Amino acid sequence: MTRSRITCRVAAGLYLVVVLLAVLWDSGTQIAMLKESLGPGLLDAVGKDIVLNLVMLAPLTFLAHLGWPRVAWWQWALAGCAIGAGAELAQWALPFLTRRPAWANVAENAVGAWIGALAAWYLLRRLHPRPVSA
Repeated sequence: MTRSRITCRVAAGLYLVVVLLAVLWDSGTQIAMLKESLGPGLLDAVGKDIVLNLVMLAPLTFLAHLGWPRVAWWQWALAGCAIGAGAELAQWALPFLTRRPAWANVAENAVGAWIGALAAWYLLRRLHPRPVSA
C-alpha cells in the first residue's frame, strides 16, 4: 500500500470524526457562531449555512475514494449521502442537541458528497489513465 493511500485513509478517518463532532455538537447556537466565522464573508448567515453544508462531506468522500480506490466512487458518494441523512435524522431524533434538522441540509450534503467522490475519481483517472483498447 502506498504512503499516499495510507495518508488519505488516516485523513478520511480524522475528518469523519470532525464531521461527527460538528453534527452531534449539542449547541445549535455554538454551531451557528462557528459557521458565521468559517463561511465566506460576502454571504449572510443563510448563505454560509448552504455553502458549508455543500462542502461538509466533499473532503470526506474525496479522501475516502483516494484511500480506498477499489471501492467505486459512486459507492463513496452514496455513503456520504447516508452520513448526511443520518446526521439530520440524529438531530431530529435527539432533541437535546438543540439543532434544527432540515431536508435541504440532506440535499446540500448529498451534492457535496457526490462532488467529492467524483473529483477523486477524476483525479485518479488523470493520474492513472487506462490504456485504449483496439
